[in-house]
Amino acid sequence: PYDNAPMECSYNTMKTEFFYQYYFKSYEELNKNLMDYIFIWYNCQRPHIFNKGIPPALVDKCYYLTA
Repeated sequence: PYDNAPMECSYNTMKTEFFYQYYFKSYEELNKNLMDYIFIWYNCQRPHIFNKGIPPALVDKCYYLTA
């Protein structure tokens, strides 16, 4: 029952920080902005509490440099 919890948390964050904040005129505009949100903001810039305030991309980079 705990496998889905991280994804549900991510979807909740995406809805509150992204979907409810903006209006999109087309599917293409939604898709481009969603990709920017996920790959630029959420993974590379947004601090995550689980990672002690460090974005996931930086945690991964540090992990692979030390492994």
